Amino acid sequence: MEEKLLTARIDDILRQSDQNAAPRFLGFLSESEAAICREYLQRKDCEIWFFGGYEDALRNFLCVAPKGYSKPSFPITAITFNYRKQDKLSHRDFLGSLMALGLTREKIGDILVEDGRCVAFAEKTAAKYALMEISKVGRVGVKLCVGADEPLPERSKKQEFTVTVASARLDCIVSAICSVSRNKALELIEKDAVSVNSFLSNKCTRKIENGDKISVRKNGRFDVVSVDTLSKKGRVILIYQKYI
Repeated sequence: MEEKLLTARIDDILRQSDQNAAPRFLGFLSESEAAICREYLQRKDCEIWFFGGYEDALRNFLCVAPKGYSKPSFPITAITFNYRKQDKLSHRDFLGSLMALGLTREKIGDILVEDGRCVAFAEKTAAKYALMEISKVGRVGVKLCVGADEPLPERSKKQEFTVTVASARLDCIVSAICSVSRNKALELIEKDAVSVNSFLSNKCTRKIENGDKISVRKNGRFDVVSVDTLSKKGRVILIYQKYI
Protein backbone atom coordinates (compact mmCIF):
# COMPACT_ATOMS: atom_id res chain seq x y z
CA MET A 1 0.00 0.00 0.00
CA GLU A 2 1.38 3.43 -0.93
CA GLU A 3 2.34 5.59 2.03
CA LYS A 4 -0.03 8.45 1.08
CA LEU A 5 -2.97 6.06 0.76
CA LEU A 6 -2.04 4.38 4.04
CA THR A 7 -1.85 7.63 6.01
CA ALA A 8 -5.14 8.77 4.45
CA ARG A 9 -6.78 5.57 5.68
CA ILE A 10 -5.28 6.10 9.13
CA ASP A 11 -6.76 9.61 9.22
CA ASP A 12 -10.11 8.14 8.20
CA ILE A 13 -10.26 5.61 11.03
CA LEU A 14 -9.01 8.24 13.50
CA ARG A 15 -11.88 10.48 12.45
CA GLN A 16 -14.39 7.63 12.82
CA SER A 17 -12.96 6.72 16.22
CA ASP A 18 -13.28 10.31 17.48
CA GLN A 19 -16.82 10.72 16.13
CA ASN A 20 -18.08 7.46 17.64
CA ALA A 21 -15.85 7.35 20.75
CA ALA A 22 -15.03 3.76 19.82
CA PRO A 23 -12.14 1.70 18.45
CA ARG A 24 -11.60 1.35 14.71
CA PHE A 25 -9.43 -1.18 12.86
CA LEU A 26 -7.15 -1.31 9.83
CA GLY A 27 -5.27 -4.29 8.54
CA PHE A 28 -3.75 -6.83 8.11
CA LEU A 29 -0.61 -4.71 7.59
CA SER A 30 2.83 -5.80 6.44
CA GLU A 31 5.84 -5.07 8.66
CA SER A 32 6.76 -2.00 6.60
CA GLU A 33 3.19 -0.69 6.61
CA ALA A 34 2.98 -1.18 10.39
CA ALA A 35 6.25 0.75 10.81
CA ILE A 36 4.82 3.66 8.80
CA CYS A 37 1.69 3.60 10.96
CA ARG A 38 3.70 3.65 14.20
CA GLU A 39 5.74 6.62 13.05
CA TYR A 40 2.69 8.53 11.80
CA LEU A 41 0.61 7.87 14.92
CA GLN A 42 3.33 9.12 17.29
CA ARG A 43 1.99 12.60 16.62
CA LYS A 44 -1.65 11.67 17.30
CA ASP A 45 -3.46 11.80 20.63
CA CYS A 46 -4.95 8.32 20.71
CA GLU A 47 -4.46 4.76 21.89
CA ILE A 48 -2.95 2.35 19.36
CA TRP A 49 -2.45 -1.41 19.32
CA PHE A 50 -1.09 -3.90 16.79
CA PHE A 51 -2.15 -7.56 16.90
CA GLY A 52 -2.08 -10.38 14.37
CA GLY A 53 -3.88 -13.16 16.23
CA TYR A 54 -0.87 -14.41 18.19
CA GLU A 55 2.25 -13.01 19.81
CA ASP A 56 5.00 -11.75 17.48
CA ALA A 57 2.88 -12.02 14.32
CA LEU A 58 4.44 -10.54 11.18
CA ARG A 59 1.19 -9.23 9.70
CA ASN A 60 -0.92 -7.24 12.15
CA PHE A 61 -4.21 -5.41 12.46
CA LEU A 62 -4.01 -1.81 13.65
CA CYS A 63 -6.53 -0.56 16.20
CA VAL A 64 -6.93 3.09 17.16
CA ALA A 65 -9.16 4.31 19.98
CA PRO A 66 -9.76 7.45 22.04
CA LYS A 67 -7.25 8.16 24.80
CA GLY A 68 -7.86 6.04 27.91
CA TYR A 69 -9.70 3.29 26.02
CA SER A 70 -8.90 -0.31 27.03
CA LYS A 71 -7.57 -2.75 24.42
CA PRO A 72 -10.57 -4.24 22.58
CA SER A 73 -11.02 -7.65 20.98
CA PHE A 74 -9.64 -7.79 17.44
CA PRO A 75 -11.82 -9.15 14.59
CA ILE A 76 -9.37 -11.95 13.84
CA THR A 77 -10.13 -15.67 13.57
CA ALA A 78 -7.66 -18.54 13.40
CA ILE A 79 -8.42 -21.27 10.89
CA THR A 80 -6.80 -24.71 11.03
CA PHE A 81 -6.38 -26.73 7.82
CA ASN A 82 -5.76 -30.45 8.40
CA TYR A 83 -4.51 -32.73 5.63
CA ARG A 84 -2.37 -35.83 5.10
CA LYS A 85 1.25 -35.36 6.11
CA GLN A 86 2.46 -36.91 2.87
CA ASP A 87 0.69 -34.17 0.89
CA LYS A 88 3.23 -31.36 0.83
CA LEU A 89 1.69 -27.90 0.80
CA SER A 90 3.36 -24.51 1.12
CA HIS A 91 2.52 -21.03 2.36
CA ARG A 92 1.97 -20.01 -1.27
CA ASP A 93 -0.58 -22.81 -1.78
CA PHE A 94 -2.73 -21.67 1.16
CA LEU A 95 -2.41 -17.98 0.32
CA GLY A 96 -3.43 -18.73 -3.26
CA SER A 97 -6.53 -20.66 -2.16
CA LEU A 98 -7.62 -17.86 0.17
CA MET A 99 -7.07 -15.12 -2.40
CA ALA A 100 -8.87 -17.19 -5.04
CA LEU A 101 -12.01 -16.53 -2.97
CA GLY A 102 -11.63 -12.85 -3.82
CA LEU A 103 -10.13 -11.93 -0.45
CA THR A 104 -7.71 -9.00 -0.45
CA ARG A 105 -4.31 -9.29 1.25
CA GLU A 106 -5.41 -7.09 4.13
CA LYS A 107 -7.99 -9.76 5.05
CA ILE A 108 -5.29 -12.43 5.47
CA GLY A 109 -2.67 -12.50 8.22
CA ASP A 110 0.15 -14.91 8.91
CA ILE A 111 -0.02 -18.43 7.48
CA LEU A 112 1.90 -21.03 9.49
CA VAL A 113 2.54 -24.38 7.81
CA GLU A 114 3.83 -27.74 9.02
CA ASP A 115 3.40 -31.31 7.80
CA GLY A 116 -0.31 -32.12 7.87
CA ARG A 117 -1.46 -28.82 9.39
CA CYS A 118 -1.69 -25.15 8.56
CA VAL A 119 -2.92 -22.34 10.79
CA ALA A 120 -4.01 -19.18 9.01
CA PHE A 121 -5.19 -15.95 10.62
CA ALA A 122 -7.91 -14.02 8.83
CA GLU A 123 -10.33 -11.17 9.34
CA LYS A 124 -13.47 -12.54 11.02
CA THR A 125 -15.90 -12.38 8.07
CA ALA A 126 -13.21 -13.57 5.64
CA ALA A 127 -12.50 -16.56 7.89
CA LYS A 128 -16.19 -17.48 7.95
CA TYR A 129 -16.30 -17.37 4.14
CA ALA A 130 -13.16 -19.52 3.84
CA LEU A 131 -14.61 -22.12 6.22
CA MET A 132 -17.70 -22.46 4.00
CA GLU A 133 -15.94 -22.44 0.62
CA ILE A 134 -12.59 -24.25 0.87
CA SER A 135 -12.41 -28.04 0.71
CA LYS A 136 -9.22 -28.32 -1.36
CA VAL A 137 -5.90 -26.52 -1.49
CA GLY A 138 -4.53 -27.16 -4.95
CA ARG A 139 -5.42 -30.81 -5.54
CA VAL A 140 -5.18 -31.75 -1.88
CA GLY A 141 -8.30 -32.34 0.20
CA VAL A 142 -8.33 -30.37 3.46
CA LYS A 143 -10.56 -30.19 6.51
CA LEU A 144 -11.04 -26.77 8.09
CA CYS A 145 -12.01 -25.83 11.63
CA VAL A 146 -12.12 -22.68 13.71
CA GLY A 147 -9.27 -22.07 16.16
CA ALA A 148 -5.80 -23.52 16.54
CA ASP A 149 -4.20 -25.87 19.03
CA GLU A 150 -0.95 -24.88 20.70
CA PRO A 151 1.87 -25.02 19.91
CA LEU A 152 1.38 -23.28 16.61
CA PRO A 153 3.44 -24.41 13.61
CA GLU A 154 6.83 -22.72 13.50
CA ARG A 155 6.59 -19.47 11.54
CA SER A 156 9.73 -20.02 9.53
CA LYS A 157 13.21 -21.46 9.75
CA LYS A 158 16.47 -19.72 8.94
CA GLN A 159 19.50 -20.94 7.04
CA GLU A 160 22.86 -19.22 7.43
CA PHE A 161 25.14 -18.27 4.55
CA THR A 162 28.56 -16.65 4.25
CA VAL A 163 29.67 -14.74 1.14
CA THR A 164 32.09 -11.94 0.34
CA VAL A 165 30.94 -8.63 -1.13
CA ALA A 166 32.71 -5.54 -2.41
CA SER A 167 31.22 -3.31 0.30
CA ALA A 168 28.44 -3.08 2.89
CA ARG A 169 26.34 -0.85 0.61
CA LEU A 170 22.71 -1.88 0.27
CA ASP A 171 23.00 -2.60 -3.46
CA CYS A 172 25.97 -4.93 -2.90
CA ILE A 173 24.17 -6.75 -0.08
CA VAL A 174 20.93 -7.17 -2.04
CA SER A 175 22.88 -8.47 -5.03
CA ALA A 176 24.53 -11.11 -2.83
CA ILE A 177 21.58 -12.28 -0.74
CA CYS A 178 19.22 -12.47 -3.72
CA SER A 179 21.82 -13.92 -6.12
CA VAL A 180 21.13 -11.24 -8.71
CA SER A 181 23.32 -8.83 -10.66
CA ARG A 182 24.25 -5.44 -9.25
CA ASN A 183 22.04 -3.78 -11.87
CA LYS A 184 19.08 -5.95 -10.88
CA ALA A 185 19.70 -5.10 -7.22
CA LEU A 186 19.65 -1.39 -8.10
CA GLU A 187 16.39 -1.90 -9.97
CA LEU A 188 14.79 -3.62 -6.95
CA ILE A 189 15.89 -0.80 -4.65
CA GLU A 190 14.70 1.94 -7.00
CA LYS A 191 11.30 0.24 -7.41
CA ASP A 192 10.70 0.26 -3.62
CA ALA A 193 10.99 -3.52 -3.39
CA VAL A 194 13.54 -3.42 -0.55
CA SER A 195 12.90 -2.70 3.12
CA VAL A 196 15.49 -2.38 5.87
CA ASN A 197 14.28 -2.79 9.45
CA SER A 198 10.66 -2.59 8.20
CA PHE A 199 11.14 0.72 6.34
CA LEU A 200 11.35 1.06 2.56
CA SER A 201 14.88 1.95 1.53
CA ASN A 202 15.56 3.32 -1.96
CA LYS A 203 19.07 4.60 -1.28
CA CYS A 204 21.53 2.17 -2.86
CA THR A 205 24.49 3.68 -0.98
CA ARG A 206 22.98 3.02 2.45
CA LYS A 207 25.43 1.19 4.69
CA ILE A 208 24.12 -2.06 6.12
CA GLU A 209 25.07 -2.94 9.70
CA ASN A 210 25.08 -5.99 11.96
CA GLY A 211 21.57 -6.92 13.04
CA ASP A 212 19.78 -5.22 10.14
CA LYS A 213 16.73 -7.02 8.80
CA ILE A 214 16.24 -6.86 5.04
CA SER A 215 13.11 -7.77 3.11
CA VAL A 216 13.11 -7.99 -0.69
CA ARG A 217 9.75 -8.37 -2.39
CA LYS A 218 9.38 -11.80 -4.03
CA ASN A 219 12.87 -12.74 -2.84
CA GLY A 220 12.39 -13.26 0.89
CA ARG A 221 13.50 -11.97 4.27
CA PHE A 222 17.06 -11.88 5.58
CA ASP A 223 18.84 -11.14 8.87
CA VAL A 224 22.34 -9.67 8.66
CA VAL A 225 24.49 -11.43 11.27
CA SER A 226 27.86 -9.84 10.47
CA VAL A 227 29.11 -7.37 7.90
CA ASP A 228 32.11 -5.78 9.63
CA THR A 229 34.93 -8.26 8.94
CA LEU A 230 37.28 -8.08 5.97
CA SER A 231 38.83 -10.97 4.07
CA LYS A 232 42.56 -11.10 3.30
CA LYS A 233 41.76 -9.55 -0.08
CA GLY A 234 39.96 -6.63 1.54
CA ARG A 235 36.43 -7.74 0.70
CA VAL A 236 33.61 -7.63 3.24
CA ILE A 237 32.66 -11.00 4.73
CA LEU A 238 28.86 -11.05 4.87
CA ILE A 239 27.18 -13.58 7.17
CA TYR A 240 23.40 -13.59 6.86
CA GLN A 241 20.40 -15.77 7.57
CA LYS A 242 17.59 -16.38 5.11
CA TYR A 243 14.08 -17.32 6.19
CA ILE A 244 13.10 -20.51 4.40
